[in-house]
Amino acid sequence: MTVWQTALEDVGVLGVDKGAGGKFVFVPPGYTGEIPTGYSILKSDTVTGYALLRSNMKSHSEKDVAAAILYGKRLKVYPLSEAKKPPQTVFTDAKDVVYDSTIRYDATLFYNLSRVIEREPWLERDRAMIDPLRTIGIERGKPFKPDDATRKALDGAAKEAGELLAARYDQGFPPFYPGSRWTYPTLQEAIEGQGSGYADREKYAVDARALLYSYGYIAIKRPGTAQFYMISIRDKDGNAFQGGTSYRLNVPAGAPVKQYWSVTAYDRQSHALIKNMERASVASNSAQVKRNEDGPDAGKGGKHLLLPPGYSDKVPDGYFVGRATSFDVIAGMRAIPDKGDVAGAIDRLKTIKVYPLDQRPDWQPPTWMDQTPIAQNQTPTAFEQTLRYWEALDEVIQKEPPLPGFGSEYGNLAALGIVKGKPFKPNERMAGILEKAAVMGSAQFRVESLADNRPDRVVWPDRQWQWASLRFENDAFETNGYRDNGAADKWFYQAIATSPAMFRRDPAAGSLYWLGLRDKDGEYLDGGRSYRLRVPLPVPGRLFWSVTVYDAETRSQIATDQNKAALRSLFELADVRGEIAELYFGPEVPKEKGAPWIKTIPGKGWFVYFRIYGPEPSAFDGSWKPADFEEAE
Repeated sequence: MTVWQTALEDVGVLGVDKGAGGKFVFVPPGYTGEIPTGYSILKSDTVTGYALLRSNMKSHSEKDVAAAILYGKRLKVYPLSEAKKPPQTVFTDAKDVVYDSTIRYDATLFYNLSRVIEREPWLERDRAMIDPLRTIGIERGKPFKPDDATRKALDGAAKEAGELLAARYDQGFPPFYPGSRWTYPTLQEAIEGQGSGYADREKYAVDARALLYSYGYIAIKRPGTAQFYMISIRDKDGNAFQGGTSYRLNVPAGAPVKQYWSVTAYDRQSHALIKNMERASVASNSAQVKRNEDGPDAGKGGKHLLLPPGYSDKVPDGYFVGRATSFDVIAGMRAIPDKGDVAGAIDRLKTIKVYPLDQRPDWQPPTWMDQTPIAQNQTPTAFEQTLRYWEALDEVIQKEPPLPGFGSEYGNLAALGIVKGKPFKPNERMAGILEKAAVMGSAQFRVESLADNRPDRVVWPDRQWQWASLRFENDAFETNGYRDNGAADKWFYQAIATSPAMFRRDPAAGSLYWLGLRDKDGEYLDGGRSYRLRVPLPVPGRLFWSVTVYDAETRSQIATDQNKAALRSLFELADVRGEIAELYFGPEVPKEKGAPWIKTIPGKGWFVYFRIYGPEPSAFDGSWKPADFEEAE
């Protein structure tokens, strides 16, 4: 780096040496001496310079920190004149040394400027400043001794400059993606200028450079290669960060980095690290970072151990451990077909291995069964309004341990004759009562699920779309002081299974679900009518999106002779182009030739789930939203 904070070169894996290391010689302005062979020459346009080198750690453990320090001490710095017999490089540990390099917006700024100008040659691009600086007493070869009046004026000028830069900083920078509070680290003209050393003689981004150096102190030769920076100065609502307020930042699993990512907090006024804090940053290679709830393996895979209720034996090392509250469990895995490659997705699923922790000698690995062509009915529709519902419930009660916190519910079941360890044999009168209760209970669930009038169901005030789940805090529908039974009823009448990250409403979520069951006029979707749904493109999803049609009675995917229930961006919609995707639903083929279409059944209601996998910010902040269903001719 030169004294004017311009990078001469980058080194490292993505630097000029491609990670192989090397010998570099820094030569000052006007140097004409001989350069020994074997050195890479870096020509500086200033006499003073410095170098910053980072030794990346595998983790923050004492062992890895020590290894990083040891690697750093392999560096050698010496004068070229002593290259034949380099002296030993002296290393000083400045870890606990307070070093204040912040800008002081007062007259001392000009004293420091005078010191640099006295020592350094003028750069050709900066010669226009020679005379203006002379008017305030800064001139090479002469001492800088401003009188009281001049010093006072310089104090005011520096303060005003600081205020102007602060005001411009508060305006923010270009967003990293639409609707985000994360921005690029500086203005584009500064990025271009620093990367080229301001080589373009038709441009000189003075203001952008000043703004950059008001909060930063280095330039990068190749920004966005070996490292990438983003800045955030406001929360999701656009309010400036406050030191007295607590904040949470969710970082999605599988960040696109090869080494690590980190988040560092700076003092807003000084732009320096916050003083007197235990630490100023957190990094992905630190054990103190709490993993996202969308997977303890952070998307990298691993060995997961599922333990049954009451397990008290030693848990072996090397596993991500989950403790079940029931003996029967199911596991749902989804492999996303990259660019529609279904065979590849199936092959990825088959890399999963399932086996007992303690394998018996006669144990055989499970076999993979392709159920794609097999009709499946995973709903209780056939028996949910009969006595069989209660018999199925009794079978679960007999087999599984009681769930903690549900004692009252078990007491209610005991009054009906469902008690663990006792046979369920209702007499004719009780059987009749239970059958009527099953019918009424199913109807109540149907109303809760499909005729809900809770205000928090609404996604956007000007749309009919609803949140598929009314609770987003966790997968257990737990909220402040109680379990939201209404939200649980709505979800489980429509769907099966939950996960910790399934309902989150932020870009860290792995998926997003919206429920559509009414047209733009608020009428239920009717299988005997034709509808059109307009979806703005592109849909804000990193992976894919889909619209799936469900039978309102069975809550299963609609079953027709078309043998299709979904329109998916990786398949049926892969070739859709333009600003709007027009999707059609109804009993008859739409007039628009080749239009994406799902067949519905006259006399039956239906609803859809609009899914986005890898949702982006605009899916949550209202800047993007699909239209409502409208009747089509």
